[in-house]
Amino acid sequence: MQFNKPYQWIDDMPEERQVKLLISIRNHINDYFEQTSTPETPRLTDIWDYCSKKEGFLFTSSQALSHFMRLMHQKGILRQVITCCDVDDAAHGYYQWYFRRPPNTVRTRESAERDEIKTRRVPYSPGYECETEDGTKVKSLQELFIYEQLAKEPRIRFEYEGKFYHGNEFKVPDFTLYIDGQEEPYIWEHFGLNGRRGYFDHMAEKIEWYRQAGLENFEQGGRLIVTTGEDKDAFELQVKNILSRLLS
Repeated sequence: MQFNKPYQWIDDMPEERQVKLLISIRNHINDYFEQTSTPETPRLTDIWDYCSKKEGFLFTSSQALSHFMRLMHQKGILRQVITCCDVDDAAHGYYQWYFRRPPNTVRTRESAERDEIKTRRVPYSPGYECETEDGTKVKSLQELFIYEQLAKEPRIRFEYEGKFYHGNEFKVPDFTLYIDGQEEPYIWEHFGLNGRRGYFDHMAEKIEWYRQAGLENFEQGGRLIVTTGEDKDAFELQVKNILSRLLS
């Protein structure tokens, strides 16, 4: 198939598939940092060099990868999935990408085995085994943290796992928020990324459903908030920054 633009196939890719692809790139970036001890901040060309050696990697050039990352940045999706990425977009035609080592990842596999260093994980359970101060049962320590932070804010009224309708269909978001008595809610979905089979598909499909329901990304001024599981300190900082923006 021929396209007028060289990367039209990327632009035309369903957003659900774009999210899945971005998650796979994030996983490659995490692997990159686990297998290198370099103190330098890698650029997109470094990530391309690493990812291009992976079997089945979709992009056949660094330019195609750059186009995809730019698109995800413009859609406000990029840093929801790849939180260790900084983007200098001051020059419209020449974005610059910088990737930071995710907090508390090990320097190399060998050093982890030698020093018995392990990446910090936040436990997740498919059941409701974590209890909030008001007695509500939630599924994970991360959800527990979000819940308790919301409960501290008198300007926020929220519901845990209430139904959100669009037409005759509905989803059950983790949190539904109302700020200062507003009627229109914010939807907050937290994806623990615990590795269950089909989890990434579920995440992408749910995000796409919300977009079809008219919810724009929070980073673009919309009412859909998405957080993902990561290092404990980085996750908690992300939550506090979101609350600060909500109440500003």
